[in-house]
Amino acid sequence: MRRFELSEGKSHKFWEIDIQGTSFTVRYGRIGANGKSGTKTFPTAEKAQAEAKKAIGGKTRKGYAEILADITPSPIAPPNPQLEALLIDDFESAEIWTVYADWLMEQGDARGEIIRHTLDGDPERAKSIQRVNEEQWLGAFWPIFMALRKETRGWDSDNRLAELSWDRGFLTMARVGSVFDGDTDLPEILTALFASPAARLLRRLKLGLPAHDGQVDYSKTLEYLGALAPKPSIIDVHLGDFSYPDETEISWTDIGLIDPLFTAFPNLTALHVQGGSIQVKRLPATLRTLKFETGGLPAGTFGAVCASPMPLLTRMEIWLGSTDYGAATAPDEIDALLDGKNTPKLTWLGLKNGETAHQLIARMIGSPVLARLETLDLSMGTLNDERAQILIDQADAFAHLKKIVVSDNFLTGGFLQRLKSALPRQVVSSQQKDVEDDWIYTSVGE
Repeated sequence: MRRFELSEGKSHKFWEIDIQGTSFTVRYGRIGANGKSGTKTFPTAEKAQAEAKKAIGGKTRKGYAEILADITPSPIAPPNPQLEALLIDDFESAEIWTVYADWLMEQGDARGEIIRHTLDGDPERAKSIQRVNEEQWLGAFWPIFMALRKETRGWDSDNRLAELSWDRGFLTMARVGSVFDGDTDLPEILTALFASPAARLLRRLKLGLPAHDGQVDYSKTLEYLGALAPKPSIIDVHLGDFSYPDETEISWTDIGLIDPLFTAFPNLTALHVQGGSIQVKRLPATLRTLKFETGGLPAGTFGAVCASPMPLLTRMEIWLGSTDYGAATAPDEIDALLDGKNTPKLTWLGLKNGETAHQLIARMIGSPVLARLETLDLSMGTLNDERAQILIDQADAFAHLKKIVVSDNFLTGGFLQRLKSALPRQVVSSQQKDVEDDWIYTSVGE
């Protein structure tokens, strides 16, 4: 019998095949479960072997790794801060990875062999070694992970609570969240994760819900992160990675002040925050992409974003939200952004899911930041024909843009035709909300 396993992202599955003469039996399912089985019979043993080979090839192409008898768990090398710091600075450097592989192999750590096989183009052997060693490399996080991955997020049984992605024997992405009625909170989960040998070079972190009862508060998680020893390898964070309304409503969460993230993760290049009551004092200069996804952005938050010098930022997406759910962004909060000095590389700006987009773009007319943009996304908001008329009246100011997205607003078909005539190359508009309804609303509030 041959066994193959896939452990990547949301998938943690096994597949076994046992070839007996003119037939073979396969057993498959989630790792840790008994799974399902089935037998196929063929006219000859040769045909059975050929079909089995074809089935095995299909699994390996999907990323399954065979659990080979000659692979056994290896010792775990201690941290090497100097080499790991070089990889954090240049994660794609084959030269540094080669040096690190040699050092790991000297310590007897199988991750050195994994790196070598990956660089030499033998990913199947690398994956087999990883699968045998995953439990010890995850350390105290392993039993937590085993428990988390049995849970689902919301109503979708395929949407697993825990996700892990590996590269060269190390975690590159981890997604964790608390379990409903569970005994382990998010700080405890993160403590075990960060302590694991596998997480030394972790790049992306997704944080789900810290709790499931009533109004969900992220303050304890952010307090924990603020006191954490800095994790320089983590460059991409998604705080509030939950699905709404499956897990909770977006307005039933309180994010609070997110600045502790920047102490914990000093090299952030990508930040995505989802939830209610998002507050910030100053964003880090290292950011390249930024997304705030909310049903109501509090007063001052957008102003703080616009006032933060972010010389590398190319993409900014801000959901403004509804006053019914706490939105209080004043139009003049955008003024700190207009001269373009804080964001000299910004080419993509989203002012989405808001009630004041028309006021914000009115202030942008003639500004250096607008002149530099390639995409302006105004979707999911409350633009009607009257509010969006500025795009036609000031068409020359927007003519340089490659794309203006006005989807999911309250624009009539006739107005959209006039808008597309004024800006024939730019306008993107898919679905529109019911313009016959007197109620004008943002797409996401609760």
